[in-house]
Amino acid sequence: MYLFKVLNYSSDNLAVELSNKFTSVANIKNKNHFKYFEEYLGPKGINGQTIVVESDYINKDFLSDYSSYYSLCFNHYEKRCKRLHFFKNKFTEDDFKGFLINPEKHKDFWHFIRP
Repeated sequence: MYLFKVLNYSSDNLAVELSNKFTSVANIKNKNHFKYFEEYLGPKGINGQTIVVESDYINKDFLSDYSSYYSLCFNHYEKRCKRLHFFKNKFTEDDFKGFLINPEKHKDFWHFIRP
C-alpha cells in the first residue's frame, strides 16, 4: 500500500491538504502563508501542475515540536504529519507508481533529483 496521493495542483486542493480537524479550509485560505504559497506555486509563480501528498509522514522537526508542545496539550494531536511535493509537470497516481517502481525507465522524470 502506498501512503501517497497525487492531485492536480489547484489552490483549493492545496488548502484542503493543508487543513486538518483543528484548522478549516476557510481558515487556511485566510492565512498569509497560504497566500504566499498560492502565488509562488500558481500561474504567476512556478506554475505547479501536480501535488504529491505523503501521508503518515515522520519528520524529526515536527516530532521535536510535538514533544515540546503538542504532547502536553489536552487535544489529541497526531505525531505524524503530511509532506507535500510540488511538480511542474502533470502526471497521474498510476504514472507516479511507475516512476517509483521503475526509476531507470523514467530517468527523464528523476533527472533533477540525482546529481
